[in-house]
Amino acid sequence: QFDVFNRFSAFVMHDLKNLIAQQSLVVANAKKHKSNPAFVEDAISTIENSVRRMNRLLEQLETGKTGSTNRTVDIREVVADVCKEASDRMPKPDPVLPMHQKLPMFGDSEKLRTALQHLIRNAQDATPTSGSVTVLVEPQTSAADIAADKPAACRIILTDTGSGMSQEFIEQHLFEPFYSTKGAKGMGIGMYQSREYIHSLGGTLSVDSAPEAGTTMTIELPLTFALQRSTAEPGA
Repeated sequence: QFDVFNRFSAFVMHDLKNLIAQQSLVVANAKKHKSNPAFVEDAISTIENSVRRMNRLLEQLETGKTGSTNRTVDIREVVADVCKEASDRMPKPDPVLPMHQKLPMFGDSEKLRTALQHLIRNAQDATPTSGSVTVLVEPQTSAADIAADKPAACRIILTDTGSGMSQEFIEQHLFEPFYSTKGAKGMGIGMYQSREYIHSLGGTLSVDSAPEAGTTMTIELPLTFALQRSTAEPGA
């Protein structure tokens, strides 16, 4: 039980650390940009998001359960919002999104946001400011889906031009919880947490990388269209 509590506390601390980093950036820029209406609007949005997530963390600490609020989530909208939030650091993520097409997924919006934030932040950390981080969102369609005019899955491809990783590191350490290459600055939880949540949705996360050759992470998530078809009764 003590080991479980320690691990749970570490996950909560990791999320709090990220929230504090967001608010610290707002404070650091407040004096310089406080007269800019766009900055004030973004600051209010960031604080609202932080308060919502901190209240959720407090609830988790009180109950001892991580919990989830599953509902229909638009993947396109979540990716756009996460990329906007991550634009406070360089290189800014460049989202490539399908035009006016909703990609509904059944899951927890906050957990999906957190998972994507971890992956994008890691890509930014590994990439020089002169490099690039691209987030491509594309629906995946089979022959049956074409007939129904509905995609079965969504693919999120995150590509950076950073330092890259060896295959040995990917296999042995990338998703190892509490292992970090960032020393005291890192807790070694983000990648593990992201992969576990993606898997809990019935999705997959694959990594293609090599030293000094950048990294491509591919996430594939099932859409509610596919879930509805697979759970529908015969003849329905």
